[in-house]
Amino acid sequence: MKRMPNMTGRTARLAINVVGNFGSRAINLFAAVLIVPMAVSGLGVLDYSIFAVILSAATFITYADFGMGLAMVNPITVAEAKDDHAAAQKIISQTWGLMLLIAGTVMAIGFVIVAIVGARSTGGQMAMLPWFVFVACVSVALPTAITQRVLFALERNFEANIWLSAGRVASLGGVYAAYLSEAGLAAYILAMIGLPGLVGWINTAKFFLKDRPDLAPRIQPSLAAVRRLLPNGLRYVVMQVGPYIEVGFDIILIRLFIGPEMTTSYDLVSRAFNYVPALALIGIMPLWPAISAAIANGDHLWARKIERLSDAFVLAGTITQATILVLFYTQIIRLWTGHSVELTNVVVLSLAFVTVSASYLGLKNAMIFAAEGANRLSRAQLTLLLFLLPTKIFALHTFGISGLAASTALLYIPKIIWILYIFRTRKTSPVSD
Repeated sequence: MKRMPNMTGRTARLAINVVGNFGSRAINLFAAVLIVPMAVSGLGVLDYSIFAVILSAATFITYADFGMGLAMVNPITVAEAKDDHAAAQKIISQTWGLMLLIAGTVMAIGFVIVAIVGARSTGGQMAMLPWFVFVACVSVALPTAITQRVLFALERNFEANIWLSAGRVASLGGVYAAYLSEAGLAAYILAMIGLPGLVGWINTAKFFLKDRPDLAPRIQPSLAAVRRLLPNGLRYVVMQVGPYIEVGFDIILIRLFIGPEMTTSYDLVSRAFNYVPALALIGIMPLWPAISAAIANGDHLWARKIERLSDAFVLAGTITQATILVLFYTQIIRLWTGHSVELTNVVVLSLAFVTVSASYLGLKNAMIFAAEGANRLSRAQLTLLLFLLPTKIFALHTFGISGLAASTALLYIPKIIWILYIFRTRKTSPVSD
């Protein structure tokens, strides 16, 4: 039996989740501002470079769940909207079992690789201690990501963000302790990855043992579950990685074909523009489970109203920010970094167009995720990526950096048309893929 629509409560919950997202990012940024100088001073240049590489590797390994954490969002949201807690528990249990398997595999393979590399290195196994700590901490923390996704699906983002912020504050405290005690690199890794993992397990225990024991996972290994969850999960991985590939390869290509000086200038300006869609995405993501729950409850009027308001806010906000960057990017970059940069109008306007387009399409993606998942969207993303890299290389080689930036902007036009078509033809019934 469907719950009666509660537009006021639904809107308030969405607003709280959006505010929570921004608050959490602010805390993360504040912690990072304090952590980086302590780590640089405490570790020195050489060890800090290893520290940075390890943290980058940790970010990459977060994709080791093959997108299954995101793939379970819609099924849980729909099941909870129908008060079908048994169905929600089943999907959580199946995903949990797979994540434990993945975590164990990552730990085993990681330890073997680190041991082999350590045996061949001049420093021996002790030199590889930070890497052993890294593998252990990442592997142990991986299953706790499921709890965060469950909270996201239940529209409890605010609570999820409190725990994420608590993990970041714990990291800050751990790094400070390592800095005061003049500890080695392994202690910094433990602080940055191990302590947030510990906080994640505390969150997991509290949620499943105290808050929602009816959703507590039971280990249910199932090959059928793997076959069902993995394809959906990989579609979400495509949607996560795709936008980074669209803009992330530009710096590599410019470094290869043009040189380091122009690479720095382009990186600083494009990074400033890329902060705009990243900021928009913070407010966009809570829309996904909110709209999915509204559709499941038959509250289509609320969903359409929120979609229209979101369109207006995202377009107005991103166009304003992009315009400011176009007009004052030289002054902003100089104030931010102390460097003087100057790019052609074609490059700057192309970056602005991609910035606004990426923000708006991120919004539409969230709405489509809520209605039908990532099936058609992932195909569109893969198709774009097939054309993107060779087009960029040709444009850069033929027309320079202006051609590189303009080629991305031009390829966004068919992407916009395709995604808007998917949006207009999306399903309106509850999705459970």
